[in-house]
Amino acid sequence: QAVEQQIQSHRETHQKQISSLRDEVDAKEKLITELQDQNQKMMLEQERLRVEHEKLKATDQEKSRKLHELTVMQDRREQARQDLKGLEETVAKELQTLHNLRKLFVQDLATRVKKSAEIDSDDTGGSAAQKQKISFLENNLEQLTKVHKQV
Repeated sequence: QAVEQQIQSHRETHQKQISSLRDEVDAKEKLITELQDQNQKMMLEQERLRVEHEKLKATDQEKSRKLHELTVMQDRREQARQDLKGLEETVAKELQTLHNLRKLFVQDLATRVKKSAEIDSDDTGGSAAQKQKISFLENNLEQLTKVHKQV
């Protein structure tokens, strides 16, 4: 009977150990499941962050490209502005030269008409050649005035 008690005692001890080990296995399996779930969530988050990073990188590259484009356009505008300023200065100088030439032309014409009038003071009508010259000079003066106004 003592042997049976020992066997029974060993059986109960083994049953307790088996129960304890089963509880431990269940706890470990639960922990494994929780860790797998957590790992899956982390992998999904990592993928989401990777996609977001790629989008941000693409946006950054696009903004860099646009910035470069705008910088080039600004440089071109500045160059065009400088070119236009130089052109305006050149046109102003040419206008001044044209104005000075017009003055000289008018003075020369007035001097010639005066001299012609003094020479032909006795001839009231003047010669046909002189009338033609005066007409030619007047036409030139009108054309020069028109060009001056256009410029």
